Amino acid sequence: MIDYINTTYSNVVSVKKEDSAIAGISLGGTTALYNGYLFKERFKFVAGISPNYQLLTSKERKIFNGWIAKPEDFVLGTDNGGFAFIGNGTADTGTGSHPRYYSNVLNENGIDNLFTLLPNGGHNWEAFRKLFYIFMSYDFFRKRVD
Repeated sequence: MIDYINTTYSNVVSVKKEDSAIAGISLGGTTALYNGYLFKERFKFVAGISPNYQLLTSKERKIFNGWIAKPEDFVLGTDNGGFAFIGNGTADTGTGSHPRYYSNVLNENGIDNLFTLLPNGGHNWEAFRKLFYIFMSYDFFRKRVD
């Protein structure tokens, strides 16, 4: 889809990394994080909203066939002013503690990210909309002031 958009709308869509973001919810949130990992040279801004369990292999968490075999390999291309966002709700029974675990692993791997826990948010569209709004409310296309 990205190649189609870049080709079809090349006169209005930037293909530069600094102008590119990827976000998703639920399994799409897991996929957004995975694509941020696979295509570090393409996405400067990455959001995983209520991502589910299968991203990282973890014997402690009983995830034996994660999409990324070793947690220490999980890094994103969000350095140099980029932005990574991970969030879920306190009542999200679909993701459990996996989103916070992903955020912690990124921190351990030197990737700055923002983790947000939405009070009373479930694994539903109401929570997804609020978390997506939080992600979009950050002025991530301008230089961040540290």
